[in-house]
Amino acid sequence: MAHQLSELYIDGELMTDDAGAPLWTMAYADGGAEPWHRKGQVIPAGSDLAYWAQWAGLDYRVECRPNCRADGSPIPASFHIAREDNGAILGAFVAGQYQPFQNADAMALVEKICERYGFRIDTAGALFEGAKAWVQIKTDVEAELPGGDAISNSIVVAPYHTGRNATRIISTQTRVVCDNTLSYAIAKADASDDADAAAKYHHRVLFDDDAIVEAVGQNEVSFREFSDVAAKMAERILTDAERLDYFQDVLGGAIKTDDSGVVTRSVAVRRAMAFATGRDFVAEGKTAVDVVRVVDEAIDRARRGAASDAPIVADDIVDDAVVINPGHDLASAKGTLFGALNTVTWMVDHAPTKDRGLEHKMSSNIFGDGTGAKIKSRAMTRGVELLAA
Repeated sequence: MAHQLSELYIDGELMTDDAGAPLWTMAYADGGAEPWHRKGQVIPAGSDLAYWAQWAGLDYRVECRPNCRADGSPIPASFHIAREDNGAILGAFVAGQYQPFQNADAMALVEKICERYGFRIDTAGALFEGAKAWVQIKTDVEAELPGGDAISNSIVVAPYHTGRNATRIISTQTRVVCDNTLSYAIAKADASDDADAAAKYHHRVLFDDDAIVEAVGQNEVSFREFSDVAAKMAERILTDAERLDYFQDVLGGAIKTDDSGVVTRSVAVRRAMAFATGRDFVAEGKTAVDVVRVVDEAIDRARRGAASDAPIVADDIVDDAVVINPGHDLASAKGTLFGALNTVTWMVDHAPTKDRGLEHKMSSNIFGDGTGAKIKSRAMTRGVELLAA
């Protein structure tokens, strides 16, 4: 199973390419970039929703079936979720009030949004044998930032058939092509302060698709507001001292001064200063101790207002195999407030100061108990304050 995609069957027949290799339950629009995992069918422009559903592996329905005792008698108000076409069990237990949200419901919602707001399908697929699914739609409306960098808005409708998860409708700039990208897009939307970035359907009441369609209209307004702020941030050049103060305000940590007057910032701030230039940072006591000295000297220059074009970390201690803060060198990010904001969000999502594993990072970003979501919120708030200063 590649990236939680499954082999594609249509009417019970395994679909293969010209070389006999199996096709997978993922499809993307003609003209779009090939997914990083190099799997999925290209869907011609103008194809209808039924064609998308068939070739993305979404052409199935689910139903609630009774759970039974050992003697075969049904357990009251106890059901499991199964695919109607092949009987695969997708969710082991749901109560009697559970209402499946079918892939066809997701497609119907997508059709309404596309007709009203001019979106089009970009990617779609099924995961874990159909327990999770998604349809991503995007608009041609983009905001161009200085240097040609562009941000665009897209919406993902993700039906869950597990019985444990809510169906999600989110706004995201992440292109969804597998389980990892879907999980990342959802975590980032949940961590956002924007109330229009995420919606949930918990399968207990009738789904109100008209309310979702109206919310998409509000999302379009929110995206335009964000793109306006992003453009202004991309034009706001930060001095070394301003960047240092920004990271200090957002990430915090004690500022220590030794007997000789040398000021030392927290590890989080020092790491952010390094990440902003696409360089890694190794804390004192680990390997490559010179990193600490080089970063601290650069920070001390920034604190004193001294200009410096020197790299935060020496080239000879950078591991080129490790991608640090991708996009830091784009014209919209290099030396700008927008770059500092994105450094913080990348750090929170991918390189937290105290890394307790993927599950902790995701829960931190979603529920934000003093870390993930709150750090991102402070980063945006402080950025807006800098623009107004």
